[in-house]
Amino acid sequence: MVGAAVAVASRVQAAELCLTGQKASFERIYEAAAVAAESITPLDDLRGSEAYRRQMVQVQVKRTLADLFGLNLE
Repeated sequence: MVGAAVAVASRVQAAELCLTGQKASFERIYEAAAVAAESITPLDDLRGSEAYRRQMVQVQVKRTLADLFGLNLE
């Protein structure tokens, strides 16, 4: 679910498909994060540019999935 970066919070099903039926791995997490960032139409305003919001979505998806799967990104 992507919220603050877009006008209306929504699921990013393309990113979900990257993980469906796959073993959790760094490769899958990075792929899903990239797909999530490319699949959204981010806002572009005084609080953040479109590029910044896309980058933050990618960072947050990576962190969330790594935490969920018990993987350390560092």
